[in-house]
Amino acid sequence: MSSLSIRSFTLFREEQPVRDALVLFTLTLLLHFLGAMLRLVQELSFFWPLNAVMAGIFARYVWLNRSYFYAVCFAAMLVYDGLTSRWGMGFASLLINFSNIVFIVTLAQLVLWDKRRADSMPGPINALNLFCFCLLAALLCAAVGALGSVDVERATFVPQLADWFSEQFSTAVLILPFILTLTLPSALSGFAFASCCRCWRWSCQLRLAWR
Repeated sequence: MSSLSIRSFTLFREEQPVRDALVLFTLTLLLHFLGAMLRLVQELSFFWPLNAVMAGIFARYVWLNRSYFYAVCFAAMLVYDGLTSRWGMGFASLLINFSNIVFIVTLAQLVLWDKRRADSMPGPINALNLFCFCLLAALLCAAVGALGSVDVERATFVPQLADWFSEQFSTAVLILPFILTLTLPSALSGFAFASCCRCWRWSCQLRLAWR
């Protein structure tokens, strides 16, 4: 019986930039949709996973830190807003989504900077550093996002600044450590994939046998 050669699964591959761009675009749309759905539930309305997840992805996959990959994410946000939001793709949408990109770029670059700085002392990223990085990224994002939200939400700048900051900071502190440390051993993923293939083959054989 010939052995089944299985390549370990990964969302992004450095040698396939077009594939990476498509995955980033799709993932941004899905996370934007998830965040929009969460806003419909009052208890979850301040949970915005898009920025923290994307910042973690850009921090983990170093080769994604190119301007055109960030532009792909920005374009996906604008497309989603243009199709679903009441402010469309106007100036408010540009400013609000630019604040998301500010958060993603700031947090990803700070994590990468800390990793380069600590290369001589390998180990997990310092939790206090990560806390400070989330704090700074949330402040910058909130400052830009609040400006764009003033006219949309018909509210003053300071309350919008507080809302944006609490939303971005709390979500990042919860999600980013998970994204940065999430691993799936290749042997385990290969075993799971092989098991699924065998089960699928057996089910096909059973269906043929019953015909």
